[in-house]
Amino acid sequence: MDIPSRATVPQDHLRPAAQIEAEAPTEVTVEWRGQEFTIPATLDDCSVDTLEAFENGKATAAIRGILGDKAYSSLKRKHKLNVRDFSEFSEIIARAMGMEPGE
Repeated sequence: MDIPSRATVPQDHLRPAAQIEAEAPTEVTVEWRGQEFTIPATLDDCSVDTLEAFENGKATAAIRGILGDKAYSSLKRKHKLNVRDFSEFSEIIARAMGMEPGE
């Protein structure tokens, strides 16, 4: 089981919360079907436009915001995505960012 990048560990009670936050990575790398993507570690590290896309239920715009235009275009070009593929990829991205799919 993968532990989210910002998950606390037993020793965290010995450090101030600000230190824990400052030491947390701002990016993570995910792999999907042989292609690697560097994405923000959490939604907090995304642009407000990406947050708005999530709030408005615009899944493709949200994923494009997370990946960036270049990586998003590469994803579509390399994998010729259908909706099922996109849903699978979106779930992997959500989990890597510490969210439950569908959030």
